[in-house]
Amino acid sequence: MSLSRWSFFQGLIIVLLVVLGFVADLYREDIAVPFSATGAEVLTPKLFTVLFLVIITGLISCIFYFQTKKSKTFLIHPLWEKMHVLLALIFVVSLVLFMIIIVIAPFGDVTQNNRWMIYVFLYYFLYLINLIVLTVVHKANKQKLTNENKVKQSFIWTVVVLVLIFIVL
Repeated sequence: MSLSRWSFFQGLIIVLLVVLGFVADLYREDIAVPFSATGAEVLTPKLFTVLFLVIITGLISCIFYFQTKKSKTFLIHPLWEKMHVLLALIFVVSLVLFMIIIVIAPFGDVTQNNRWMIYVFLYYFLYLINLIVLTVVHKANKQKLTNENKVKQSFIWTVVVLVLIFIVL
């Protein structure tokens, strides 16, 4: 079985996500917000954080987009009609397990030595959020949009939701 160019692009995006994690880890001191910070001191790190989230979400959306190019059966299976409920359940269970890990295990000590774990969790949750939004867009626009446009629209909605959540918090 030969790999298509879309599979190559998907693999390249995964490599970019790993590199982006290393770069973010190198500059973590520059984007950290001290507790004593006020006003303008908070704005720049928040903008960098939002930009980081948008880039990650964009790369994850590119993986979905290349999947639509690679497979004509993407989003066709009847399970996709119920996937928004299933993925929301998986998201809630994952979030609860993540909170249990934080409370029970000495998570701070572990992540200080293995910072890559933070990025794995971040990528996992952003992937799930993006996939949930994609399934909602798919459910709402079954016949109206092509799969490529569903992925584009889900990227936009995911970014809007993440930015709104980030502004509120």
